[in-house]
Amino acid sequence: MSLTVVHADMGAATIPFEQPPAPPCENDSRVRVGSRFEYVIQALIFVSLLGLGLETLPDIDPTTEFLCSVIEIVTVGFFTIEYAVRLMNAKNKLGFVFSFYGLIDLAAFLPFFITLGSFHMAPMRMFRILRILSGLKLLRYSSCLRYLLDAFRQVRDELLMFLVVTLLIIFVSSVAIYHLEHEAQPETFKSIFHCMWWAVATLTTVGYGDMYPITVAGKIFTGFVTILGVGTIAVPSGLIASALTKTKKERADGSSPESGNDGELMAA
Repeated sequence: MSLTVVHADMGAATIPFEQPPAPPCENDSRVRVGSRFEYVIQALIFVSLLGLGLETLPDIDPTTEFLCSVIEIVTVGFFTIEYAVRLMNAKNKLGFVFSFYGLIDLAAFLPFFITLGSFHMAPMRMFRILRILSGLKLLRYSSCLRYLLDAFRQVRDELLMFLVVTLLIIFVSSVAIYHLEHEAQPETFKSIFHCMWWAVATLTTVGYGDMYPITVAGKIFTGFVTILGVGTIAVPSGLIASALTKTKKERADGSSPESGNDGELMAA
């Protein structure tokens, strides 16, 4: 802005000056309210997951059942309010609705309203399992979890390629062990698809022991698959660890801004 001063002898002169900034009290207050609301949401996420677990207790008493209902109603109410506020404050509302966090926020309360009044129907009970997705809301509030999510984004192509290769190895191993063990154990290694369980348990080096080879060729092949399985754990772990290091460095340098249309709790 500028100020024009008229002088009798010198004529008009323009003097530039800056408008003083607005007092920060209002903005600070809005930030504090938003932060407190976020802490409440984080606490309610854990409470919601606790209620989900309490519902599965055998011979649950009426008091505990009522407590679970109260927990669900309260948490769903807060999650709904949070979603509405973020949607109203989002610059790109449609982008927020279909963003990762937008879909997670929606899944945190939508099953409750869809299954309202039909809880005892088996398909509806299965749909309410989606409530567990509310735990993913913690990604929004934890910087460590956001680092992990960003790291996955950086190496998603490599991980996808590795997943395809791993699935191919599982299928080839299943075919091989079927032909090596089917004649000796027809009831255990019934088909290639039955052998896929053995391939997954062996390739991940878990080895439950419910399916194991008894032929010499089958044992030798199993040893080879077990050694190969070490790589199935090491390769993705190395990729993610490298991406985490890179993400943390970029965040420290300020060259990796937050991605996505997240919506804000308090409008500026």
